Amino acid sequence: MFQSTSILDEEEEVLDLDLDLDLGELDLTDSEDDDDDLPRHIFRAYDIRGIAETELSDEIVARIGGAIASIAHEAGEQTLIVACDGRISSPRIKTALIKALLATGRDVIDIGLVPTPLLYFATQHLDCRSGIMITGSHNPADHNGLKIVMNRQTIGAGGIKDIRDRTIKGNFVEGEGRIFKENIAPAYIDEVVGDIAIAVPLKIVIDAGNGATSIIAPELFDELACEVVPLYCELDGRFPNRSPDTSDEDNLKDLIDKVLEEKADFGVAFDGDGDRLAVVTSSGRLVRSDTLLMLFAQDVVSRNPG
Repeated sequence: MFQSTSILDEEEEVLDLDLDLDLGELDLTDSEDDDDDLPRHIFRAYDIRGIAETELSDEIVARIGGAIASIAHEAGEQTLIVACDGRISSPRIKTALIKALLATGRDVIDIGLVPTPLLYFATQHLDCRSGIMITGSHNPADHNGLKIVMNRQTIGAGGIKDIRDRTIKGNFVEGEGRIFKENIAPAYIDEVVGDIAIAVPLKIVIDAGNGATSIIAPELFDELACEVVPLYCELDGRFPNRSPDTSDEDNLKDLIDKVLEEKADFGVAFDGDGDRLAVVTSSGRLVRSDTLLMLFAQDVVSRNPG
């Protein structure tokens, strides 16, 4: 049974979803036919990704959800955290997924629209070790997908294959789950702010690209006593100002211009779900990802000598 954590002192909130739709209504019949309507290519090495409206229909999402829930059941995981990014298709996919999870007897903690790192944080912070992030990551706006954490481990190629095989075969566990809602953002911000000390005030341009970091990133840096200059920090799942792919330097031109215009100390651009970033220096130079990795590694080693 899910117990409320200290994040919210208020009572657990049971979400008012229309749960009359069960797995059977989504035609989750056993099928080993390679010619059925399940696109096999959406099952990638470390996640599930496809074009939202044609390859991640409600029925397909529900079948995948039934497979994930059955694996969770066998692993002794009663509760799954569910989150989503800000894409137009994400609310629909989340509803189909949650209905499927509940129909297998899994309990669900809905943490709402958050960046992917908050889903990972929630599996460590809440009394729940597994979760599903609905996100298209750095891909175009018409794409979406699922990232899965089971027992605090991101599912890799072997686990994705298992999900694919079970999705094809069907025969999912059945039950009646419950759904709860948690706001994980305050706890995440408190954790980060408590772990970082900034020696001098910084002026930072934050380019959220209209993605999932649009709200929390400016708030987080503001709590760190930085002067925040927001750029594309209005949530819009169509990504009207730039592509969510921060590895493409063409998508960073506006950030570079804004850093120079504002005479900022540096700028940060996030991808669609906030698990990738690009950094621009005060002179407008892009900091390469391998350089960032070395800086992160230096910090980790300094905190964990030996």
